[in-house]
This record gives sequence, C-alpha cells and structure tokens, in this order.
Amino acid sequence: FKKMYDSLRDFRNEEYLWFQVAEYGFDTFMIRTRARG
Repeated sequence: FKKMYDSLRDFRNEEYLWFQVAEYGFDTFMIRTRARG
C-alpha cells in the first residue's frame, strides 16, 4: 500500500501544478467576465 500511495501522492502533486497552468487562462477569463458584470 505504501508503494502505491507514494506513487499516487507524487503524481497528484505534479498533476496539480500542471492543472494550475492549464486552467490559468480560463480562470483569468472568468474573473474578467464577471468583473464586467
């Protein structure tokens, strides 16, 4: 279980960073759109 969990944890941490990069454009668009009303 420890071997599997360590692998999953490492993947999750790296995936989270890439998710932030991928979603940055969309988040920025939504914030600007909402600010305009």
